[in-house]
Amino acid sequence: MPAVNEKHIRLSIIAPAFAALAVAGLTILHIAGVGGTAFDIMVFFDSHDMNVYFASSRWIIEGGHLYREVPSEYPLLANLIFASLRHVVVPVL
Repeated sequence: MPAVNEKHIRLSIIAPAFAALAVAGLTILHIAGVGGTAFDIMVFFDSHDMNVYFASSRWIIEGGHLYREVPSEYPLLANLIFASLRHVVVPVL
């Protein structure tokens, strides 16, 4: 049986613990409402963006032309990605 490296054991314990603490901390920040922007840089999560993406992708379900009948402040690639996800998910709901 191969010898177990003590350093490997410590890393195998520390890495998952650090990941769990990071996820728990970010979850607490999200629940507490901390987020948005600081110095115009996204800190964590901005639900406004998700609502705008959802509204600007309604053309894939309801019809219309993107940027003509359905306004959007985001680039074409971002709208296409979100619209394709909405096209897949909406029939399931």
